Amino acid sequence: MIRKLLLPAVVLATVLIQDSAAQEYYYPVTYRVTNKLSSRMAVIVHCRSKYIDLAARALAADSDYSWGFRPNDHYPGNTFACHLAFQDKRLDFTTVVGDGDKYEVLDDGVYGTRAEGKQRLQEWKS
Repeated sequence: MIRKLLLPAVVLATVLIQDSAAQEYYYPVTYRVTNKLSSRMAVIVHCRSKYIDLAARALAADSDYSWGFRPNDHYPGNTFACHLAFQDKRLDFTTVVGDGDKYEVLDDGVYGTRAEGKQRLQEWKS
């Protein structure tokens, strides 16, 4: 009986977490990286913290990648080091809670959205 009830609950929770509004409910700290390159090239994004490696993934033009977590005493995990690459260009930046949770990849670097507006965090390096 418990198995019959547990499986639909797990499936429902998985579907809900994929929805961005539900993700913000389950994960109060959410990061989002958006590819806004004018060349419409894909960008490789690889982010990891001390506790988890999110693996590298290709981010297509005009698409975004987001992840979130719920900090607690056993898993504070509030900082992620991210490496971005496309063609022969590369850059690294670090996410910090309260430092802006939305990042845009543009032709001249990566920008973070903060209370005072959008600021460039890093420039591309060849």
